[in-house]
Amino acid sequence: MSDWTLTAQDRCDERGCGARAYVRAIVSLELADLLWCAHHGRKHEPALRSKCVDWVDETNAILT
Repeated sequence: MSDWTLTAQDRCDERGCGARAYVRAIVSLELADLLWCAHHGRKHEPALRSKCVDWVDETNAILT
């Protein structure tokens, strides 16, 4: 669904983290996106993925 690519300026929304975001969760089209680093994306995925309109996981970019 999403054609937006995360960039180095995108940061994790987890309080106190601030690492580069590699996961973007869109909970609904009316709400802002949630951005997470790889660690926090894995942490929140089990609880949120089924509730999301879209889940963009770009963690494969970490190895490139």
